[in-house]
Amino acid sequence: VSEAERISQDQFLRKTLTIDGLVKNVDRFPKNFRAIMNKSNCEIKLCPLFDNGLRDKYKVTMPFIGKSTNNDKILEYLMQDKTYKNWIEEYILTKDIPNIKEIIQNEKKIYIDSKTYEAFETNLHEGKQLIKDVYKNS
Repeated sequence: VSEAERISQDQFLRKTLTIDGLVKNVDRFPKNFRAIMNKSNCEIKLCPLFDNGLRDKYKVTMPFIGKSTNNDKILEYLMQDKTYKNWIEEYILTKDIPNIKEIIQNEKKIYIDSKTYEAFETNLHEGKQLIKDVYKNS
């Protein structure tokens, strides 16, 4: 987060880590991020969908607070920022989770089998409950 603050991308990073927590993405580590620059105005932004394939070749570092990689500890740290905490309240806690299967099938024309969809839904609900618990205690 401190590195992202340097280029004014800390809120974007906090939100990305939150979404990762919701869907239980365990493949988020520093080498999955790259900065991109807009050539016309030299604005620098993070590009979190970057995946350079170095996971197996180099040592991987997962997001951690202290020595903990637990989602609750990471969320507790992230929620120390008021802007981020307001975003959690407005966009995560007060929104219903849409039917992802229908959205993906209708918009992307990709079929998801029921077993995969149920696992994804379970992850989303567990992630949202974790965020609610951490938010309530922060």
